[in-house]
Amino acid sequence: MLRRWVGSCLVALVTLLPQQAPANQVPKMDPRGAVLCIWMIYASIHAIGENCAPKQDRDFLDFLQSGIDRMNAFIIRNSDTTQAALDERQNQIRARQAQRGTASCELEGESMALYNSLKSVDPSQSTANMDKLLEVDREPLLNPCL
Repeated sequence: MLRRWVGSCLVALVTLLPQQAPANQVPKMDPRGAVLCIWMIYASIHAIGENCAPKQDRDFLDFLQSGIDRMNAFIIRNSDTTQAALDERQNQIRARQAQRGTASCELEGESMALYNSLKSVDPSQSTANMDKLLEVDREPLLNPCL
């Protein structure tokens, strides 16, 4: 379930940054973590929350946006991507989620399972994980993505 969801996120993210490797080369990997992958997950889960629980989960949504903002700064600092490009991509993710309407808000559905999974992580643990992910400036990559 998670791999299928991440796969669809990656397809959508391809337009965010220029192609990183020619088709005949192995994609670049970063053992410290794939910032672009985590960015896409956070942006997608934030869009799910905005669509399904905008008032009930405001603190969690603000926490997610704070993480997105931190990753935005990292991505801009370490690539040619602009804030405008990142904002546009996040808006596209929000629009795609809004088009799904309440269908993706079913408690037993895949979207809400992922949303609730991230929401259940202790915020201090999420912050520590984000600190570790962003502690070393480097090229933001997609791989390894979970």
